[in-house]
Amino acid sequence: MGAVLGFEYEPFYAELVRRAFYGDAPGGPVPAGIILANDRIEWAVLRREIPVSLQAGVGGAVGTFSFTQFTVGPPVDSILVVERLWVISAASAFGVELVSPPLASTASTRALTRDQRLKSIVAFASIANNLAGAGLANTPYPATPAQGEEIPIRPFVVGTLPLGAQTALVVAVNTANTAVSAIAYGYQRRLRPEELRLET
Repeated sequence: MGAVLGFEYEPFYAELVRRAFYGDAPGGPVPAGIILANDRIEWAVLRREIPVSLQAGVGGAVGTFSFTQFTVGPPVDSILVVERLWVISAASAFGVELVSPPLASTASTRALTRDQRLKSIVAFASIANNLAGAGLANTPYPATPAQGEEIPIRPFVVGTLPLGAQTALVVAVNTANTAVSAIAYGYQRRLRPEELRLET
């Protein structure tokens, strides 16, 4: 953004407005009439973010370990940010981990948009119960109540790495023949040019 009405010769204010619409909230003052919208879901469209929810569940299978995972399909310049996670599982413990490449799955479901103005969804939830070993090495969470519970997480970024490898957020149990379901909430967006130039 090159200029802001009334502040055309103040690059500082123009930068603040640019950040407001791209999700990086500045800590300083902003021009009159400009409202920072970090928590306003209906304004996410201005930042080119699509609020989404994803849900997947899989039953147990004898001798194997079940998992659900969240991935992003083509185009490769999109990412999924998972902000909240709800898990239902009777396993004695389960893990939540970002992996690359995604695990081989047997079925997938496209994410649902929480804003019908934007429908170009490329995020998916997939399932399988074909893990030969106990879930993930990282299994810090105990069994959930029967109705499930929200898992305390820091946001995960799921997408395609600069060199082309895909990532996935996996929820896997460490008890064989045990079902697991997961619901994720977050948003999908296209990468900006400066992000596409990042190196691993």
